[in-house]
Amino acid sequence: MILLGAVVGDSINVFSTVIASDAAQVTFADGLILRLIILTLRWVVTLAFVMRYVAQLRADPPKSLVYDKGRERDTFPERYACPGR
Repeated sequence: MILLGAVVGDSINVFSTVIASDAAQVTFADGLILRLIILTLRWVVTLAFVMRYVAQLRADPPKSLVYDKGRERDTFPERYACPGR
């Protein structure tokens, strides 16, 4: 999921876009509409993927990649409680 967010945000990274524009000797605004279209498409695809994943997890929670981590978190206080508290 983190990788999806990084990919979506990469098309609007101002620093890399300005550096690449300077290297190509074009203005920053060249291709801005195309970059915004690509950003929108990436965002829609990522959102659809995440929503599909969430729907699958709601139907069957053990399919989650971190399902067991939740159980560890729930038992944390009992396993690591300080004596005398």
